[in-house]
Amino acid sequence: MRSLIFSIILIISTLNIIGCVVDEKEKLFKDGLETLMFPCNDSTSEYYFRGKFVDDSICLYHNQFDCYAKFDQWSSWVTTEPTTTIGDTVHGGTITWIQFGIQQWVPRNDDTLGGYVGKDFYGIRTPKMLYNSSATTDSLVLTYLQPGQSLFWQHGHSEYMNEDLGIPQGLEVYIFKNHYNSAFKKDHIQLHLTSARGNQIDSYIEIMDLNLNEIGNHVEGNVHLRFKCKMYLDIHGKYDGDYDGEFVGDFSGEVNMPISYDR
Repeated sequence: MRSLIFSIILIISTLNIIGCVVDEKEKLFKDGLETLMFPCNDSTSEYYFRGKFVDDSICLYHNQFDCYAKFDQWSSWVTTEPTTTIGDTVHGGTITWIQFGIQQWVPRNDDTLGGYVGKDFYGIRTPKMLYNSSATTDSLVLTYLQPGQSLFWQHGHSEYMNEDLGIPQGLEVYIFKNHYNSAFKKDHIQLHLTSARGNQIDSYIEIMDLNLNEIGNHVEGNVHLRFKCKMYLDIHGKYDGDYDGEFVGDFSGEVNMPISYDR
């Protein structure tokens, strides 16, 4: 009987501890939303990602204040089933996309010397699509970065599923932002903000200019675009999905980014 009572107490204590951990995570997440701030490190650098998010200015420049421009073709493995067991053959493929923008190192908010939470990323992405031999960097640049008005790519957060990749058209404005608050057990969360999770009525995204120069099999150049859009949370099902797709604020900006790749 005594061992039974002890077991019950142990189970209740464990559940209470788990509940506290979840509650701390929830508070940290809400804190990240309520104290959402964006940097403005103005400069005269050639490459930039600048704009206005609600009342905050974003003005990040290459090689200034730990910022650097990035242009990459990304790829990742996807499966056609949400679960698998050991010994099963996992059927799947590869998805690919291009993203370009500026990354910045994010320091911790305590007294840790040289301590960093990670990197924030402010960028533009093409749709994620199933990879094939024609989905080269060159073809994606020539398809999605032509001067003129573009559409906004819409998708759900389960884009690892082949059938939920969305319609492969348009572009996505995307912000990956770290939030760190040492008051919450020195933990941190990552906020994903995207134009792809809600309506874009009265919004626009326009490519102003695309310059490409060929040097043998190598291509160098830059892309210049402007946009105005609504941003939403994309939290990938965390925190029971309570905030998934929630409107965060209006975002307008201008981007001038270098392009560099091999054909």
